[in-house]
Amino acid sequence: MTTLFQAFAEKTILIPHLQRDYVQGSDESIIGPFLDALLKSLCSSEDEIDLNYIYGYKETECFVPIDGQQRLTTLWLLHLYIASKIGAKALNEFSIKICYSSREFASDFCDSIKDNLYKVLPLIDNKSYQYLDEAIIDQNWFISSWQSSTTVKSMLITLRYLHQKLNFKDVNVMWNSLKSESPISFSFLIMDGKNLDDDIYIKMNGRGRTLSTFENLKSWMDEQIKRNKTGAEAEWRDKWGTNMDNKWTDFFWQNRNKNQERPEEIDDEQLWCICNLLFIYWNLNKKRLNEHIDELRHEHDKPFFKDLLVLLDLSNEEIPTEKIIEKIFDQLRDSNLFPLVWIERLKLMEDGFLEWVYNTMETLSEKAQVINDLDLFFGADSRNGTSIYDIALCKGSYDRTLPLLYSIIVSGKYNISDIHAWMRLMRNLILNTTIDRKNISGILHNIKSIAEKVQGRDIYEYLSTIEIDADKEKEEWKFNHKQVIEERMKASPEFSELRELMGLMENNKFFRGRIRCMFNLLRGKDEQEDEQEDERDILNKDNFDKYSSILRILFGESGIASQFNEQHILRRALISFPPHLFGKMDRGCWSFCSDVNQWRDYLSGDEELLSLRKVIQRLCIPSMSLCREDIVNTLKNKIEKYVEGLSSQYESILSNDSKEEKYYIHFVRHPGVWEYMESKKIGFNGNTYDIFLRRSNSNNSNVIELRTYSLYLDYRDSSGCCKMLEGWKVFPYDKKEGNCFCLHYEVNDNSNKTQIAIDVSHTRTKEDGYTFYLFIRQDETNISEEKVTESNLHYFKTRFGTLIDDFKLSSQERRLQATIEYSREEIINTLAKLMRIISPLAEIKG
Repeated sequence: MTTLFQAFAEKTILIPHLQRDYVQGSDESIIGPFLDALLKSLCSSEDEIDLNYIYGYKETECFVPIDGQQRLTTLWLLHLYIASKIGAKALNEFSIKICYSSREFASDFCDSIKDNLYKVLPLIDNKSYQYLDEAIIDQNWFISSWQSSTTVKSMLITLRYLHQKLNFKDVNVMWNSLKSESPISFSFLIMDGKNLDDDIYIKMNGRGRTLSTFENLKSWMDEQIKRNKTGAEAEWRDKWGTNMDNKWTDFFWQNRNKNQERPEEIDDEQLWCICNLLFIYWNLNKKRLNEHIDELRHEHDKPFFKDLLVLLDLSNEEIPTEKIIEKIFDQLRDSNLFPLVWIERLKLMEDGFLEWVYNTMETLSEKAQVINDLDLFFGADSRNGTSIYDIALCKGSYDRTLPLLYSIIVSGKYNISDIHAWMRLMRNLILNTTIDRKNISGILHNIKSIAEKVQGRDIYEYLSTIEIDADKEKEEWKFNHKQVIEERMKASPEFSELRELMGLMENNKFFRGRIRCMFNLLRGKDEQEDEQEDERDILNKDNFDKYSSILRILFGESGIASQFNEQHILRRALISFPPHLFGKMDRGCWSFCSDVNQWRDYLSGDEELLSLRKVIQRLCIPSMSLCREDIVNTLKNKIEKYVEGLSSQYESILSNDSKEEKYYIHFVRHPGVWEYMESKKIGFNGNTYDIFLRRSNSNNSNVIELRTYSLYLDYRDSSGCCKMLEGWKVFPYDKKEGNCFCLHYEVNDNSNKTQIAIDVSHTRTKEDGYTFYLFIRQDETNISEEKVTESNLHYFKTRFGTLIDDFKLSSQERRLQATIEYSREEIINTLAKLMRIISPLAEIKG
């Protein structure tokens, strides 16, 4: 055994080019405990520390380490700091150098810091700088490019930690200890430097790569467990190691991600599981975590508290503890494990946590196969593994996996026998409640309280008798109020025969446990308004089966099932039935369910779903009774034929004298209306003559009036009476400052090309109200309105004679505007005449 002074006095430690950078200082979970152990040995003669073997060979006056350079570098920095703190005498005694054969920056830094550190330390004592590394970097001898060196950056961090730990210590005693019989020693093995090749570095490192984060954590936890094996806790402590290496490892192995790059490894799954358990435990014990952080906050000079803020990328020392805790939980949720030194400082793995982990891992190991066999949809496909993998062994999520994981954990603690009913209830509540960092703790406590109450009871019997406070602030249930009411209703004995069908529908990827729509679509016998009411509305097993089967066909994971989204046939069918509107208000606009969540909200709202009921009753159920195979295409064909049939009546519906609303027929007739509405939203204030289609969700979205766009589509497709002539173009103008569609024609006038335009729009005052503007396109820049108007009048009078009078046009806003309001039929006929006059030789397109 030897010491640094004894082995290397008057010598140079030369780090060879095949050795990696010095990185020990950059990982606080490594450097913190290592420095603590070194300093503890210097302060107590009873705490000697053995740094194990240092391997290497001699080369001229240098020692070249093969293994041990990280330990040697940290030890050299410790000696340098203490010597610099004492002053010139100690620095003269410290004759050991360190340099790098292939890292010029690192070698230069080591030379400079050895010569200058003693000058920098007083600057920290005078409070000129907060951290030692900041002071070093700010010196004129420090070259900025050194900061690009990983080795230099790591050395600076180590020096910072040394200063924090030694600034108020008696370093003279430590220095004398280091010079004489130092309690810090190692076994020094000089090897023959000849015939050494690169393989020696890998062989010295065992498997050729560093231990994983979980392997380091496991080793650390094992040490914590061994500290106290007496008393009542002895049993679980004794079993920890055996279960970790056997039963729990089997659990991780059987539920691992078999599609990952290294399916033979389970380190990630183990680490993610521990992070998830840390998250849950400390959300349940947030008050204690608050106390741990406040202890750091109120320490003398707050050295660790300041470091904690740096670790969490925070800067304000006055930040509320709650905000710090939020950052900690965010990091745990993302499976970013804290360095071991911070796990210890924050007391994240106290004995209470480790015992809870032991009991939790026992529960998970015992329940895993049961959970995997439940055939419950937990909100995501377990494509990469089992349900347990998805819930417990992945990065956690506030709104799904973490509360689901805790539901499994408490099922073991409270001996819940009907695990299917329990996890079905929890799945339904969790997936249909908005859960985030603000309410996750309340949700976890609520799961625990529910588990306590159902212990030893029939879950459905318990649910059917719960009382729900109308005052949500007083309500003990922290889940979605409506979902709790739904669960109570579904648990009622009168619906017991529907339970299997309800479970089938709840398990659908669209419904995800929320099937309130079934109780809106179907009515109990006491809700029937008269005896003659359609029996297809009655809530019974047969109707429930039919309705739920249809809904599971119509809707899928993304909203409307793809077959029924083609040409928007389901939306077009829904809007055709009274009240000719479906969806919900969304930020001042009416949304025809733009995404899957809005579809779920629509189906689970308080509305009667009249349109959907009619689609099911009149189109789907009759088709089901006639079909034994391929029900999906049967329903699709039925809805398509219905929509096509209604669309064929478009002109007759619009032209009849009925006072009934007709706006809906434009939505039915034109799939292009839905294509334009990428947002699936309209601007609608209750006036059905004033409906604007919104292109996008942006506040600056392009918009166009419904009937104007419908007429444009007829001309674009040259359908019905809306025939386009050769040479004419049609396009919509959907800007906020003007809303119309334009018919455009280019005329050759004595080798000059003139562009004639007809802008057509709905008047927004009644169903049958249209107008148009006629003008020539010209550069209107710096031209007065009067001259533009004169130019239009002159052109059309000289080219087309009495056209202005024949069509009763007047000058308006630089253009010629129709002075009468046209019906749809009249505007179509008028435009046909106008286009024929302007292009008399053009033929009809197509």
